[in-house]
Amino acid sequence: MKKVVSWFKDRFSEPQDNDVYMDMESEERPSKLAVKIFSIAAFEDVKLIIEQIRESNVVALVDISGLKDKDIFELKRAINSLKRTCDAVEGDIAGLSEDWIVVTPGFAQIYKEKLTKI
Repeated sequence: MKKVVSWFKDRFSEPQDNDVYMDMESEERPSKLAVKIFSIAAFEDVKLIIEQIRESNVVALVDISGLKDKDIFELKRAINSLKRTCDAVEGDIAGLSEDWIVVTPGFAQIYKEKLTKI
């Protein structure tokens, strides 16, 4: 019975002087995440997106309608290049609509809900 009383006393008693507290104001805050909008009108536009994903805290929202309307093969090449970059940095890529995709660096993940057939 003494052990039970002792356990409750330890758990619910007032803090002692030897308890350790951390000042949250002194903690370093992580750098902010940037969400940037890009547009791909030519395959060369992919280079800027790849550079941003590799070097900074950027989530890219990419409008692919310009290249989709011009050349579907160049669009596939551009998306494959973005996919390879995502694999290299352990990022993620997903389509938002027919004209938009999102590309994230390694610290961010896109939640992809699996659709079930009815």
